[in-house]
Amino acid sequence: MIAGHSLNFLADVADGMKIVVGGQFNSRKQFVVQKYAVVGKTKIMMEFEQTVI
Repeated sequence: MIAGHSLNFLADVADGMKIVVGGQFNSRKQFVVQKYAVVGKTKIMMEFEQTVI
């Protein structure tokens, strides 16, 4: 799904989070994600807030 930035993606999201994806289908009919966004706070933001408080 997200080959180029898979580590960033794993750091940003967790199970149950809502995301929005944008991309296109390749010649093998696979959807290739070019951009993604987390709806609300990312996992890193939530972890940072917990350590600051």
